[in-house]
Amino acid sequence: MFTENQLEVLTEQTKDAINILQLLEVELAANEDDPHIIRTVSIVQKMLQEHLSTLQQPINYYCENNQQSSSTL
Repeated sequence: MFTENQLEVLTEQTKDAINILQLLEVELAANEDDPHIIRTVSIVQKMLQEHLSTLQQPINYYCENNQQSSSTL
């Protein structure tokens, strides 16, 4: 399972992504079409990809262990 530190990191990453998305929403609402919006989208995409990768590691480990346990039954 996750350690307390891992959960804190995931929580902070999620909060950061949400904050950036909120800023992006305000910019888009004002019809601002500039390079900062494109850069912001790129940053959020990278953050979420890293977040997903971090989440997938323990999930993959859990799935692999469950498959091994099932095959020994």
